[in-house]
This record gives sequence, C-alpha cells and structure tokens, in this order.
Amino acid sequence: MVFPSFHATLAVLSAVAAMPLRILKYPLLALNLLIILSTPAMGGHYFIDIIAGIILATLTVSLPGYILSGRWRLKKNMRQADAPVFASK
Repeated sequence: MVFPSFHATLAVLSAVAAMPLRILKYPLLALNLLIILSTPAMGGHYFIDIIAGIILATLTVSLPGYILSGRWRLKKNMRQADAPVFASK
C-alpha cells in the first residue's frame, strides 16, 4: 500500500487537464471518476489514501498560481529606491 494514492492524484490531474477540451471533457471526467472509485475496490488503498491523493492533486494545481501571484504583488509593490544598486567601474 502506498500513501497517498497516486491513482487518485493522476485521475484528478488528468481531469483538470481535460477541462479545456470541449468534446472530451465529460467522458474523461467520468473515466477519471471511475478510476478513483475503483481504487479501493481492488484492495490496493484505504480511503484515506485516496483522500490524501485528491488533496495532493488539489495543492499541485492551486499552489503554483498562488505562489506566482504573491511574487507578482511583491514586484508590483517594490519601489525603485528599494531595488539594489550595483556600482559599475
């Protein structure tokens, strides 16, 4: 057994990646939901493994945007005088 379930993680990440696809969005969402539901039935994971995999995928999708937006705000609020000055000779 492996904690967290990477079956659940990859299913959520695949479903998120399929969102821009108009025709394939719903079939791929259904397929990935079946993957998540079948994981404990095969006996490879407990339910907490699946929940942890879903949380891991959610953090993987949401944290980069949050971190990058924080860096953008930091650069936006930085004044010119706060920037380091390097003397060249």
